[in-house]
Amino acid sequence: MIWSFDSLWEKAKIYHRRALDEERESQMFPFWVALGLEFLGRSVLAKVHPVLLADPRDGENLLYVFGFVKTTHKPKSIPVKSVLVRCKNIIPEFTQEEFNTLMSIVERRNEELHTGSPSFEEFHTRLWLHDYYRIVNIFLTFLELDLKDLLGTEEAKAAKQMIDEFNEELVSIVKQRIADHKKSFKLLADDEVEKRIEEEKRPKYGITHDFIVVDCPSCGNKAKLYGKLVSRTEAKLIEGEIVQSTNYLPIGLNCNICELKLEGYSEMAHTDFDGQFTIRETHDPIDFHQIDSVDLDEYAADRMWDYGND
Repeated sequence: MIWSFDSLWEKAKIYHRRALDEERESQMFPFWVALGLEFLGRSVLAKVHPVLLADPRDGENLLYVFGFVKTTHKPKSIPVKSVLVRCKNIIPEFTQEEFNTLMSIVERRNEELHTGSPSFEEFHTRLWLHDYYRIVNIFLTFLELDLKDLLGTEEAKAAKQMIDEFNEELVSIVKQRIADHKKSFKLLADDEVEKRIEEEKRPKYGITHDFIVVDCPSCGNKAKLYGKLVSRTEAKLIEGEIVQSTNYLPIGLNCNICELKLEGYSEMAHTDFDGQFTIRETHDPIDFHQIDSVDLDEYAADRMWDYGND
């Protein structure tokens, strides 16, 4: 049965896990997610009954579900939009708002597959990932499954934190704090601003936090965006270097110029730094694999000795 719950659910997991192997800023991350989304929706319908997936315009499709199979007939299923429409009728928590969110991802996928437009370029996780995980959780609850069943343990922890700590009441508080620091920054004397900028440029020792440098939302100067480790991708050999990427959930921002501070994902969720971010590291293959120079010399000598004798 091509529309069995088990087969569709396995595909949903495969595509979501494939997405999680990508860097969060990569275009392939949302692309694989979009493919997994369709199979997750189809899993919901299959759980109720596979007949919900059969294209009703041809009675042979309906007969196929009940075991009346013709060898010359290839069953045809309903399109993804119809899948989500039916999910909306089945799951009370999956409202028109959630339907619109998922359809925007589906439409990008269709544009990516059927046009020359790079539809997932600049599709940052802050624009969609929180809402996506929230809706996925609605589907999984209906299926009596958990986030970790689809995403794995580590990503499920991050997804749950993104869902649980999102607080609409903080929107105005965070925006007001940013506005207040922007106002106070404008009142600073130029020499004080230069002094703080120079101080920030000095090397700091003993700092072990994981962060990237971003533009401060209040003053526009360089600020630190701190992250909580979510996952690491497998190391890959790219153009002679070992490349490994680490994905983080943003949990704080600190600007030493205007003194803006945001703490916890609950506050970060209401900025342009929502979602997740990736830090890419490159390593020399010899150092990464901890190959001793003596061993390397012996290996090279052995290869020269054996050359032409194999």
